[in-house]
Amino acid sequence: MKKIDKGFVIGIGLNLFDASAILLDNNKKVIAKVEKERTNINANETLNVILELFDELTTKNKAYKDKIYSVGLALGGIIDNKNGFVHWPQRHNSSCSYISVPLKNYLEKKFSFPITIENDANASLFAEYKTNFSKYKNIIYMFSGVGCGLLINGELYRGKDGGAGEVFISKKDSMTSHLGNFSFLAPWPFDLGIV
Repeated sequence: MKKIDKGFVIGIGLNLFDASAILLDNNKKVIAKVEKERTNINANETLNVILELFDELTTKNKAYKDKIYSVGLALGGIIDNKNGFVHWPQRHNSSCSYISVPLKNYLEKKFSFPITIENDANASLFAEYKTNFSKYKNIIYMFSGVGCGLLINGELYRGKDGGAGEVFISKKDSMTSHLGNFSFLAPWPFDLGIV
C-alpha cells in the first residue's frame, strides 16, 4: 500500500451550473475529483452541495480523510473574509435581497479544520495570475455573470466589505430613477444569462 503523507487539502468550486471538489497532495497533485450538476441556487441548497461534495470525496478516499488539514472553497457571492460570512443574492419575484451566512464558522465546526473561502471570480483570477500571468501586477479578470476579479500591484483586491469587482446590472425595464436607467452596461459575450 502506498504511504500517505500528512498534508492533503480539498478544493471545492461552485458555479451556476455545476460543482466540483478535488483532493490534492502537498505537491499540488490531484489525487481524486468528484463533480455534480448544480441546479440549486438558494443558500440551503448551496450548503447541501458543499457538504455532499465533501462527503463523496472523503468517502471514496477514506485513506486520506484523517490527513486533510484544510479546505478551500470558491463560490459566487460577496465574501466577508474578515468575519467569515458569505452574502448571497436571493431573488424574490422581481426584486433581489441578500442573506448573510456565517459559512466559515459553520464549516470549520463541521469539518474540524481551517476553511478558506474566496469569491469565485477572485479565485479564478488568482489561479490565472499564479499559473499564467505572474509578470502582470494589475489585472481585471472578467468572470461570468456579474463578477470580476481585481489584482492591484500584485495583490488581490477585495474592497472594504468583499464586494470589489461585483457589478450589479439590472434588466433594462426594471430599474429607473431620477438619474435615468441603471442598466448602462451590456452583457459581454460569455455572460451566463444573469445580465
